[in-house]
Amino acid sequence: MPIAVWMGLGIVVSVLHIRLSQRIMTRVSVDLGTTRRHFTWWWYGAAASVGVVTASRISTHADLVDTALLLVTASLMLVQAPLDAVTHRLSRSATLAALGAVGTILVANRITSDESAISTLAALSAVGVAGAYLLVHVFSSRSIGFGDVLIVMPLSLAVGALGAINVLAWQIIATTTGALQVVTRWKWRKNRQIAFGPHLLGAAWLVLVASA
Repeated sequence: MPIAVWMGLGIVVSVLHIRLSQRIMTRVSVDLGTTRRHFTWWWYGAAASVGVVTASRISTHADLVDTALLLVTASLMLVQAPLDAVTHRLSRSATLAALGAVGTILVANRITSDESAISTLAALSAVGVAGAYLLVHVFSSRSIGFGDVLIVMPLSLAVGALGAINVLAWQIIATTTGALQVVTRWKWRKNRQIAFGPHLLGAAWLVLVASA
């Protein structure tokens, strides 16, 4: 399939994901009793860019497992990152669906190939990273929400499947971009509270795009 067709599909699918995120955000607004908000054009432009990059990467990559992991991560990011950035809420249903998808991909890969060490590493990465985030949540729930604890599980599985060094790179990128946002918010708004989910999601997507 021509690269232009892949890019077109990427844009269409990414915009549909933003529409899904908008529907979830509307339900969240109703539950919280707050004013309903709508994503600005910026979110659609950013989503389209993610769709183009993801589709371009997929069109030149033949490994089905890496491709599937990248697709799941990109989908999760497109739904959850805008939602968390605007409402500071993450959809548990979307997170659990992604966890199930990533787990299924890795189990199927382990059954059909000899790459058992990679699957084990991915599982250990998920447990280790989620455990560390859970500890932070227990001692400082305002720093890391339980939604962040849950979302690192599918992300660490996906990133860990490509190697331990990728897990480290993912955490460094997420922490660095998060810290930069904290500093910026404090300087301009005197407020250090940020949504960390978009940083976790965006960093995982970047690592998968670069490594898959």
